[in-house]
Amino acid sequence: FIGKTLIKWEPGQSGTLPVDRFAFTDGWAVNSAGVQIVANAATLGAPGEEAAAYLGREAVHLYRFTPVYNRSYNVTTSGPGYLNYAAAWADGSGTLMTATSSSYTSPAFVANKTVDIIIMVDRGDRDGAAYTLRYNEAP
Repeated sequence: FIGKTLIKWEPGQSGTLPVDRFAFTDGWAVNSAGVQIVANAATLGAPGEEAAAYLGREAVHLYRFTPVYNRSYNVTTSGPGYLNYAAAWADGSGTLMTATSSSYTSPAFVANKTVDIIIMVDRGDRDGAAYTLRYNEAP
Protein backbone atom coordinates (compact mmCIF):
# COMPACT_ATOMS: atom_id res chain seq x y z
CA PHE A 1 0.00 0.00 0.00
CA ILE A 2 2.99 2.34 -0.13
CA GLY A 3 1.91 5.43 -2.06
CA LYS A 4 -1.78 4.51 -1.94
CA THR A 5 -4.47 6.71 -0.45
CA LEU A 6 -5.75 5.30 2.85
CA ILE A 7 -8.09 8.13 3.75
CA LYS A 8 -9.76 10.94 1.80
CA TRP A 9 -12.73 13.26 2.05
CA GLU A 10 -16.00 12.60 0.29
CA PRO A 11 -16.85 15.11 -2.49
CA GLY A 12 -17.82 18.41 -0.88
CA GLN A 13 -16.02 17.72 2.40
CA SER A 14 -13.00 19.77 3.40
CA GLY A 15 -10.66 20.50 6.27
CA THR A 16 -7.70 18.64 7.70
CA LEU A 17 -7.76 14.89 7.13
CA PRO A 18 -7.81 12.95 10.42
CA VAL A 19 -4.56 11.13 9.65
CA ASP A 20 -3.69 11.09 13.35
CA ARG A 21 -6.18 8.23 13.69
CA PHE A 22 -3.67 5.92 11.99
CA ALA A 23 -1.02 4.35 14.22
CA PHE A 24 1.78 2.35 12.61
CA THR A 25 4.93 0.66 13.83
CA ASP A 26 8.17 -0.12 12.04
CA GLY A 27 8.46 3.04 9.95
CA TRP A 28 5.08 3.42 8.23
CA ALA A 29 3.05 6.64 8.34
CA VAL A 30 0.20 8.48 6.61
CA ASN A 31 1.02 11.93 5.24
CA SER A 32 -1.28 14.97 5.28
CA ALA A 33 -2.79 13.93 1.95
CA GLY A 34 -3.91 10.61 3.48
CA VAL A 35 -1.29 8.59 1.56
CA GLN A 36 0.71 5.79 3.20
CA ILE A 37 4.45 6.52 3.19
CA VAL A 38 7.66 5.08 4.58
CA ALA A 39 8.63 7.39 7.41
CA ASN A 40 11.86 5.73 8.49
CA ALA A 41 13.98 3.54 6.24
CA ALA A 42 17.72 2.95 6.47
CA THR A 43 19.60 4.05 3.37
CA LEU A 44 21.65 1.35 1.70
CA GLY A 45 25.09 2.43 0.47
CA ALA A 46 26.57 1.84 -2.96
CA PRO A 47 25.73 -1.36 -4.84
CA GLY A 48 27.47 -4.35 -3.27
CA GLU A 49 27.85 -2.81 0.20
CA GLU A 50 26.32 -5.14 2.75
CA ALA A 51 23.93 -4.14 5.53
CA ALA A 52 23.91 -6.48 8.53
CA ALA A 53 21.35 -6.35 11.31
CA TYR A 54 19.58 -8.35 13.97
CA LEU A 55 15.88 -8.78 13.34
CA GLY A 56 13.77 -9.33 16.45
CA ARG A 57 10.67 -11.48 16.67
CA GLU A 58 7.78 -9.91 14.70
CA ALA A 59 9.95 -6.88 13.81
CA VAL A 60 10.18 -5.34 10.34
CA HIS A 61 13.21 -3.54 8.92
CA LEU A 62 12.89 -1.05 6.07
CA TYR A 63 15.68 -0.04 3.69
CA ARG A 64 15.82 2.23 0.66
CA PHE A 65 18.15 2.82 -2.23
CA THR A 66 18.03 5.18 -5.16
CA PRO A 67 18.49 3.33 -8.44
CA VAL A 68 20.02 4.77 -11.57
CA TYR A 69 17.31 5.02 -14.22
CA ASN A 70 17.34 2.22 -16.80
CA ARG A 71 19.94 0.07 -14.99
CA SER A 72 19.31 -3.50 -13.84
CA TYR A 73 19.51 -4.53 -10.18
CA ASN A 74 18.96 -7.51 -7.92
CA VAL A 75 18.67 -7.85 -4.15
CA THR A 76 20.39 -10.55 -2.07
CA THR A 77 19.53 -11.63 1.47
CA SER A 78 21.17 -14.24 3.64
CA GLY A 79 20.43 -15.40 7.13
CA PRO A 80 18.15 -17.88 8.84
CA GLY A 81 15.43 -19.86 7.14
CA TYR A 82 12.09 -18.06 6.98
CA LEU A 83 13.63 -14.70 6.27
CA ASN A 84 10.92 -12.89 4.31
CA TYR A 85 11.45 -9.83 2.17
CA ALA A 86 9.64 -7.77 -0.39
CA ALA A 87 10.66 -4.75 -2.45
CA ALA A 88 8.51 -2.08 -4.05
CA TRP A 89 8.82 1.33 -5.60
CA ALA A 90 8.56 4.08 -2.99
CA ASP A 91 5.62 5.59 -4.89
CA GLY A 92 3.67 2.36 -4.39
CA SER A 93 3.48 1.50 -8.08
CA GLY A 94 3.87 -2.21 -7.55
CA THR A 95 5.79 -5.08 -5.99
CA LEU A 96 9.03 -6.05 -7.67
CA MET A 97 9.85 -9.23 -5.80
CA THR A 98 9.11 -11.32 -2.75
CA ALA A 99 11.02 -14.21 -1.25
CA THR A 100 11.05 -16.61 1.67
CA SER A 101 14.47 -18.15 1.91
CA SER A 102 17.59 -18.35 4.02
CA SER A 103 19.70 -17.13 1.12
CA TYR A 104 18.13 -15.62 -1.96
CA THR A 105 19.05 -13.40 -4.89
CA SER A 106 16.10 -11.84 -6.65
CA PRO A 107 15.66 -11.93 -10.40
CA ALA A 108 17.10 -8.86 -12.14
CA PHE A 109 14.77 -5.90 -12.55
CA VAL A 110 15.17 -2.67 -14.51
CA ALA A 111 14.85 0.65 -12.67
CA ASN A 112 12.31 2.29 -14.95
CA LYS A 113 11.28 4.97 -12.46
CA THR A 114 13.13 7.78 -10.76
CA VAL A 115 11.94 7.05 -7.20
CA ASP A 116 13.57 5.06 -4.41
CA ILE A 117 13.12 1.34 -4.03
CA ILE A 118 11.97 0.24 -0.57
CA ILE A 119 12.98 -3.18 0.78
CA MET A 120 11.14 -4.72 3.73
CA VAL A 121 12.64 -7.62 5.72
CA ASP A 122 10.78 -9.62 8.37
CA ARG A 123 10.66 -13.04 10.08
CA GLY A 124 7.00 -13.07 11.00
CA ASP A 125 6.42 -14.62 14.42
CA ARG A 126 9.68 -16.57 14.47
CA ASP A 127 12.51 -15.91 16.91
CA GLY A 128 14.93 -13.11 16.06
CA ALA A 129 18.10 -13.67 14.06
CA ALA A 130 20.97 -11.89 12.30
CA TYR A 131 20.88 -11.39 8.52
CA THR A 132 22.58 -9.50 5.71
CA LEU A 133 21.14 -7.58 2.77
CA ARG A 134 22.62 -5.90 -0.29
CA TYR A 135 21.67 -4.80 -3.76
CA ASN A 136 23.83 -5.05 -6.87
CA GLU A 137 23.77 -3.96 -10.44
CA ALA A 138 22.79 -6.98 -12.48
CA PRO A 139 24.42 -7.95 -15.77
